[in-house]
Amino acid sequence: MKLFKNLKTSEKLSLSFSFIGFFSLLFFLILINITYFFIWYSEQKEMSFSEMNKSYSDYILESDNPEQIEIFQAYLLTKDTLIISDDWDLICSPWVAKKIREEPEEIQNRFLYKDDTTIYFIYSEYYEGIGEVKVFFDITSYLKGQISIIQISLIFMILIFFLHFFFWKILTRYHLRDLQCIAQKVSQLSLSSTEKYIHCNLPKNDEISILVEALNSSYRALEEETQKLKQFQTDVSHEFKTPLMVMQSRLDVLQKKHEKWMLSWSDQEVFFNIARKSIMRMNTLIETLFFLSRCESSDGSCLQRENVDMKWFFEEKKEEILAQFSEKNIKILLNIEDNLIYHIERVSFSILLSNVMENAIKFSDWDIFITLTAKKDFFSISDNGVWISELEREKIFEKFYRKDTNKEWFWVGLSLVKRIALMYQWKIELESKQWEGTEFRFIF
Repeated sequence: MKLFKNLKTSEKLSLSFSFIGFFSLLFFLILINITYFFIWYSEQKEMSFSEMNKSYSDYILESDNPEQIEIFQAYLLTKDTLIISDDWDLICSPWVAKKIREEPEEIQNRFLYKDDTTIYFIYSEYYEGIGEVKVFFDITSYLKGQISIIQISLIFMILIFFLHFFFWKILTRYHLRDLQCIAQKVSQLSLSSTEKYIHCNLPKNDEISILVEALNSSYRALEEETQKLKQFQTDVSHEFKTPLMVMQSRLDVLQKKHEKWMLSWSDQEVFFNIARKSIMRMNTLIETLFFLSRCESSDGSCLQRENVDMKWFFEEKKEEILAQFSEKNIKILLNIEDNLIYHIERVSFSILLSNVMENAIKFSDWDIFITLTAKKDFFSISDNGVWISELEREKIFEKFYRKDTNKEWFWVGLSLVKRIALMYQWKIELESKQWEGTEFRFIF
């Protein structure tokens, strides 16, 4: 079995087909020999008793003289016979007495007898008034002939087996040549190559053609994911670059004012606020990236949970969002149940809230109204932003999905929200109405 596993696929197929052919031929030969044996057996039995049956008709059936029974019995004893009378007396012919070495009683129920050099079949026939007559028939020459035929057949079958093996090996290699070409093309494929897909001239329902289509589909999916990752890198770079550029430009303004002795405390305060917002933004991005790298699985095993006072937590998140988007007119209403405690991880829950709320702000007008509701068995975030159609409600949770391709944002927000919800084993319900807004509800 270990040797079979180490063979090539073409050799495994060739060997399998050869064994199937070998055993099929063996079964066919055995069936022919068994059939021939029963035909031969019937013919030999009929030949052995044909003369006796004719004599039985002549001596017994055409005459009512009881002496004819003794005459027929005497006739039977001139043959290779053993007579078992109706009274269970055993009478053995002189020829049989010379051939057998056992007592007649010991072989009366046998169908086969063997001495040193000869094998006999024992045929049985019942005659009225005589008893059961057993005839010994020499089958030694028949068996020797059959053994010779079997030996020749086995040699022939072994020869056929090896011929089958080499024939099937050539045939399977011929039909598997397309797989070798596919393997060579796959090894040459790369995202930078001009020939990016495997072409196959076989029918569409062919197994190899199906394999080629599966490989092409996998390559297309890989290429799409690679493009999304490249875009993700670009967006992340832009997200980090934006707050740095804002602080850099503000520093340049402060430096010029300082050189002209025009720097005031209000200018410094504006810079401090801008720097604080930029640092908060960068810290959120870094926390998100760290979380993505830390939590590869979605079973929640990486979460470090603790009991958190949610009224205080939501108040803190509200101030953070208002400070981050101070240039917009945002109102955040908190509807938090008293003494509400959630067993959560601060970082992951903060990322979830930030992504949902920032998403609402980014896709809303200047006057933004957000309501945060938290109860014992659920919490929800609703806004007065744009309507999300039925078609988009499934897509917005996909990684890198872009509703507006002109805007350079992180584009992992809602996919990350769904991932965190799965880790907490929360159910997400999304309700969106035109001219009214959208609500994300997280049910425990």
